[in-house]
Amino acid sequence: NAGNSELMTLLVYQLHDNRIVKSSPEFAAFVQRFVLGSEDHGDDIKQKFLRLLDEVKTKDAKDALAAIAEKSDSAHLQDSARRVLERNFPGQVMPASAKSTKKVKGRN
Repeated sequence: NAGNSELMTLLVYQLHDNRIVKSSPEFAAFVQRFVLGSEDHGDDIKQKFLRLLDEVKTKDAKDALAAIAEKSDSAHLQDSARRVLERNFPGQVMPASAKSTKKVKGRN
C-alpha cells in the first residue's frame, strides 16, 4: 500500500547518513533478509534499502550483497547488488553463480 511505501522511503532517508547503523553487522543482515524475503514490498523499495550499503566496506555488507546478487529472484536487484559490490570491493571476483540473471519481480 502507498502508506507503507512512503514510510519505508522515509526510513531509508533517515538511515542514509547514519554510518554507525549502516556499518553494523545487524544492518547488513537486515538488508539481506529484507531484500531476499520481503513479499510486502516491490523491487523499488528493496533497491532503496540495498543502496544503503553503498560505501559500506565491511565483510558483513560484502556477504549480504553477494547473497542478494546470487539468490534474488529479481534480475534488477541482482544487478544492483553486483554494481554495489564492484564499487565497494573493486577488483574482487564475483562467484560465477552470482552472475546469473533471473526474472524481474514486480515493483510497487
